[in-house]
Amino acid sequence: MKAQKNQRCYKCGNPLEEENSADEHVLLNAIGGKLKSKDLLCEGCNSTIGGEADAELAKQLAFFSTYFPIKRDRGKTPTLKGFKSESGKDYNMQPGGRPEFGRPEIEEKKVGDEVEISASAKNEKELTTILGSLKKRFPDIDLDKWKEKYEWKEDYIDETLHFESHIGGDLAFKSILKTAINFYVLKKGSFIELKSAIDSLITEERMDMVNQFYPTKKIYKKEPKEVVHLIHLVGRKHERVLYCFIEFFSTYSFVVKLSDDYDGKNFKETYCYNILTCKELKKDVKLNFSANELKEALTTPALPSDIIKKANRAMKIGQDIQTDNEISRIVGKAVDEVFNKYKHEPLITRQMIDEFSEKVAEAYVKFALRNKKRRDIFE
Repeated sequence: MKAQKNQRCYKCGNPLEEENSADEHVLLNAIGGKLKSKDLLCEGCNSTIGGEADAELAKQLAFFSTYFPIKRDRGKTPTLKGFKSESGKDYNMQPGGRPEFGRPEIEEKKVGDEVEISASAKNEKELTTILGSLKKRFPDIDLDKWKEKYEWKEDYIDETLHFESHIGGDLAFKSILKTAINFYVLKKGSFIELKSAIDSLITEERMDMVNQFYPTKKIYKKEPKEVVHLIHLVGRKHERVLYCFIEFFSTYSFVVKLSDDYDGKNFKETYCYNILTCKELKKDVKLNFSANELKEALTTPALPSDIIKKANRAMKIGQDIQTDNEISRIVGKAVDEVFNKYKHEPLITRQMIDEFSEKVAEAYVKFALRNKKRRDIFE
């Protein structure tokens, strides 16, 4: 089925013209959604419908958006705050999964009549701010001497980092309902069949048309190294049901009822986007609900074990990507350090090769030991 052009805004019903149409992402761009259209909502409705709900869903999915990281149309993927180590220290996660200090650390210890101060910061800008605040408290501090003594070093974190997150709730479900409506209107070019769903999107606070749903059997083939967003839309005339299955990051999945009085043609339409390769994939999804099965899917709570199993798979894929990136970084750093040291040498010498090999070996062994501890978490 090819996407058909919709002539009216599905919220207000006004004609969509060039001057009042607006790009609407079917899947949130904040989570890497690229599928969008000017044939869904007018500019006015696009700016008002679901904004709070979209922000909530984006927040709930922020861990994976940063962990991989996804590519947005505008702006960079932000650093994610809110991680805690076992010892209580604050950390952030940079795009791609690398941790950094969450906030500067300042330790003061009184020794006789003097105060010994040590400070840690994640960059020079933060260090300058720390020194400025200390100078106000201790005017006699010689900042130039401090700056001469500080050193930057990189190390791996031995502690496990914890991050609290949840998925679901009426506000996030409203954003998921909008995704299903957007996809149907994009593909069918009509929204007559969606009156109750659109009314719920605009007026209802409780989203009983959406629920987390994890099939007991595989409904499509997952390749070993792919992480996808998937939308599967189905209309079944003889069952009078119109529903949508949505999956984010190959981890969180939902079922959405768009109509329980569907009288159109039988059809199914699937969209699948690999966030790692930024390419659309073809998937044969086998999910055919009867009216009773759809009702059961919308009322049965999801089991935490279902979510954890799928999340671990995605985390392992991300970990493999991080491993490859870290090995490349180790080699690149060694190249820069050694060949900058001998930049005036016309040829590569045995001494240069030995120093390069030693730096790579030392850094890699340290990383490999730390990486084994990480893998044990997912075993």
